[in-house]
Amino acid sequence: MRMRKEICDFLMGDGFTILCHSLPDGDTLGSGMALFLALGNQGKRVELLCHDAVPSAYYCMPGTERILKPQAAVGYKNVITVDCADAERVGDGLPMLQRAIHTLNIDHHMTNTSYAEINLVDPSAAATAEIVYHVLRETGMEIDRPIAACLYVGMMTDTGSFAYANTTPKTMRAAADMMATGINHNALNTAIFRNVPVGKKRLLALALTNMTLFAQGKGAITHISLEEMRHVGAMEEYTEGIIDHLRDIDTVEVAIMVRESEEGTKVSLRSKGAVDVAQIAARQNGGGHMRASGYTASGGLDEVFLEAQRVAEACLKES
Repeated sequence: MRMRKEICDFLMGDGFTILCHSLPDGDTLGSGMALFLALGNQGKRVELLCHDAVPSAYYCMPGTERILKPQAAVGYKNVITVDCADAERVGDGLPMLQRAIHTLNIDHHMTNTSYAEINLVDPSAAATAEIVYHVLRETGMEIDRPIAACLYVGMMTDTGSFAYANTTPKTMRAAADMMATGINHNALNTAIFRNVPVGKKRLLALALTNMTLFAQGKGAITHISLEEMRHVGAMEEYTEGIIDHLRDIDTVEVAIMVRESEEGTKVSLRSKGAVDVAQIAARQNGGGHMRASGYTASGGLDEVFLEAQRVAEACLKES
């Protein structure tokens, strides 16, 4: 990947605010932290912000304790968003994005709305961290071991430990370069995927109990209320990855999780490939990838549940 001159010029400046997306995952955190560390190593003023708290699974990444809430930020003139398909994904960081002098949007979602002054969007990349890896290489910034660990986490999590169909030879070569720095890749994998709080296991049990199959078993849908979340002692961050267990059922082509949150009713969508769930999400002002997308609806849990199932069933009939 050749960096455009405008991106190189942008990163030559000073004073950067990096914005992760709300409800952060490994890719937005890994990409953001890698850029934060790399720019800091260059002696530049830089801050990394996230609307929501960092999930405990990602404490294994170097520097996560330095991530700030937007309310505690300086708000520099140069703003970079990482892994954000639209501007609203940055949550409380949106005012900083709107008043920035210069903005750079780094992402791999095909539904990205190109909302920044400079948009580096590559849907062929398995993760935003893969794009950031090339940015650092092309601009001559050193990728030391802490930076490599962050980039590896981003690629590992968005590829399901390099098992998803989005994994390419380019992804594997980038990951291999990260491993060559001496990172403990096994420890990172264990911390994120093999160190699960009991509340998340109880949430998984609840989601599977509430699951319904439809469309002759080609669809699976579940629902989780806020009251149920509280009952099993689950935090919102524990919902990440739950839907994958529905998708992994042998007959299922499309999986849906509908859950209540303080911001509205959230719908997560997964596909094995027969249905493009990014198109479903886009109709509801959401976004994502062909096989993994989501959106937030204003209706109640039951209403959103029935509508999501109806739309998925129609898409399955067309596939």
